[in-house]
Amino acid sequence: MKRQHFFNRGLRELGQSFLSTPAGRFVDRRILGLANLLAPEGLTFPSGKAPPAALPRPPGAVKDFNRLCTRCNDCVVACPHGTLFQFDKDRGPVLNPNAAACHLCEDWPCIDACETGALLPLAEDEVPAFGLATLHEDYCLNIGQKSTGNRRSDPCSLCQSACPIADTVSFEQHLPRFADTCNGCGLCVAACPTQALEVVW
Repeated sequence: MKRQHFFNRGLRELGQSFLSTPAGRFVDRRILGLANLLAPEGLTFPSGKAPPAALPRPPGAVKDFNRLCTRCNDCVVACPHGTLFQFDKDRGPVLNPNAAACHLCEDWPCIDACETGALLPLAEDEVPAFGLATLHEDYCLNIGQKSTGNRRSDPCSLCQSACPIADTVSFEQHLPRFADTCNGCGLCVAACPTQALEVVW
């Protein structure tokens, strides 16, 4: 083995070992947040649509968000899943659940990073509201199961499995239906293999 390949392999293995430690995971999350600030996934709109005028605000956003937010992007960098991004300086940080889901972190690092009061802690068991998941039936894997003659034994339920809010996703004639408890986090959208789901707000 050439010396260059030996050292490259050694550095790669060392890096992987470091990232598996608590300190490494922390650094990895910060790098992801910084990468999202520089080249956010949220700017990509899968169906080719232009970005909506009113993208959802980060979790914990107060009514006076526009005045209190300094556009420092601390919440963007703090998000461990690369969900938040700054679309432009006038709007400040936003998210697009159809491109990158909010994982509803237990410790809300985005809120914790805000020092201006633009994002405030949520009440116990409170979840932020971003929108509502909707189904495009023609793309759903279960569409053929509406008629009893074409029923499969294993209907897809990935959206229900991905939903973090109990009893939010139910099935009617094998098609998913979303209760009012849906907050539009986008985790079901991310789990759907056929892009049959979309969060609207």
